[in-house]
Amino acid sequence: MNRDSDRHRFSDLPRWYAPVFGCLVIATLGTSFIEANSAILVAPIVTVLLVLAAGGQLAKGARKTCLLILAFSAIAFAVFLGELAGMLLHREFVRDDWSAQLQHLDKTIGLVDRSNIKVRHQRRPLLADYALEWDVEYSTEADGSRLVPQRPDSGRNISLFGGSFLFGEGLNDDETISAKLQERLSEYRVWNFGIRGHGTGQNSILMQRVSKTNPEGHIGVLCFIPAHVMRTVVPVSFLATDWGRHHIRVVVREGQIQNLGPAQDSLTIFESIRLGLRRRSSLYRRFGPGWEASESDWAAVRDIMIAARDSWERRSPESRFLLVILASTKATADIPSAWLEELENAGIRVLDTNPRFAQLDTPETTLFYSDGHPRPVYARHAAAFIADAIRELDK
Repeated sequence: MNRDSDRHRFSDLPRWYAPVFGCLVIATLGTSFIEANSAILVAPIVTVLLVLAAGGQLAKGARKTCLLILAFSAIAFAVFLGELAGMLLHREFVRDDWSAQLQHLDKTIGLVDRSNIKVRHQRRPLLADYALEWDVEYSTEADGSRLVPQRPDSGRNISLFGGSFLFGEGLNDDETISAKLQERLSEYRVWNFGIRGHGTGQNSILMQRVSKTNPEGHIGVLCFIPAHVMRTVVPVSFLATDWGRHHIRVVVREGQIQNLGPAQDSLTIFESIRLGLRRRSSLYRRFGPGWEASESDWAAVRDIMIAARDSWERRSPESRFLLVILASTKATADIPSAWLEELENAGIRVLDTNPRFAQLDTPETTLFYSDGHPRPVYARHAAAFIADAIRELDK
């Protein structure tokens, strides 16, 4: 009799039940893919309404109807949990707005460091229960480069270009790769033009800019990690990040480096839609299509490196160029061996620090912070490797 009663009650549901509940769930899912912050508010409200409706049906003895409504409420609640987890996992765990203090937007190249500024940076990662992982200060010089202590007043210049590894995120001014390199090569003048978030394309444009203000040039060192491929080809998944949205697109045409301007300006309609979803929806960021570097992407970076070398060395007979592959977590498996051979066949002097660090047999936790940036011990070893390569290069 109970089965008949349940079947009767299920079939006798008001006609508006299914459309209303269905629309609520669809609206929740739609909100999640349109605006994550709104979904965090909408999803729990929908969940509560559905649970109340399920309780009302259970009070009437309609167990099947109750279970159906609870299934809808579970979907809405899952959306809430997914968006909340996405928000927590993608947020920046810092106590101050250090990045905005340090950088400003340069329309030609993207985000660059401000001149003559000191910024304190504290990092408290979630995985460490907000324990203070580093508390450092970043100082910049008049040209926006990172301060290199103990630089002499005269000597051949060594200009280093790269991203946050070279800049020294998580390191004080006297702990960076450039600072340790200056200590080892006291007869040279070392300049740190590393900018956090930059890739090979932006590095090449900055090299051209530095070449105009410093015609002698002398030794140019381009530092690279596999993440720079994404920052150079600028896919939609990278444009959706806070620092990626300002990246430029750089190509090589007839052997010359060309700046095509903000990468966001050259998106197709379909790419623009995907970009909007990635920026607004945590669920889409987690479950949407990802990105993996293709052979053409690596080839594009290779061409930029060759053109950057040519541009740097053609200025004077004394100019030298060195490409440094900085070791990063699991970097060896990410760099195609054929790609390195192509660079060496093109005449580029390459220092791959991955084998050097492997020989040290040092745990990654000793070399890298929890976010993958180098610790002071890494910077000391990397500076030693680069110093040896520069002495060989500049005999």
